[in-house]
Amino acid sequence: MNRISDDYANNIRNLIGTFAVEGMSISDESMLNLEQLACGKKTCSEIVEELRMKYMQRI
Repeated sequence: MNRISDDYANNIRNLIGTFAVEGMSISDESMLNLEQLACGKKTCSEIVEELRMKYMQRI
C-alpha cells in the first residue's frame, strides 16, 4: 500500500488551514481524493472524470 509522504501530508494540512482561515471546510470526499492523489492511488485525471460523471448524472 502506498503511503502519503511527509511533504504531501504537510501540503494537505496547509490546504485545510487555508480553507479554515477563509471560513470554509473540505468535504470528506474531497479529503479522500486528496489522499488518494497524494499516495498515487488515483491521478488527477481520474478524479476529475469521476467528479464529472457524478455531477453530469444530476442534470
